[in-house]
Amino acid sequence: MSGQIMPEFSVLSSLKEIHFYNNTLSGLLPNLVGFQDLKTFDVESNNLEGPAFNDELSTLLSIENYMVSENRLSGEIPPSIGTLTTLQNLWITDKNNIRGSIPSTI
Repeated sequence: MSGQIMPEFSVLSSLKEIHFYNNTLSGLLPNLVGFQDLKTFDVESNNLEGPAFNDELSTLLSIENYMVSENRLSGEIPPSIGTLTTLQNLWITDKNNIRGSIPSTI
């Protein structure tokens, strides 16, 4: 699969898992507002750019797996990620430019 993740993707907010691993997707991470039941978000090994952590990440109260490594994402791990009590896997390294320290809230 190639190209950008279209904004219309947000109408699929009842999804529990999103797996776009190992494609040639480009552009920004999709807006995940409203994806209340999302457990797995896997966009590893693509060409995505921009912030690795969007503001709406802290609203994903069911998220267990957040996998965005091997892209061209950047930013810091926000302290609010510590409020995601169901989060088990946070894969953010390899090719990304994540800076700063790991928040004490994790």
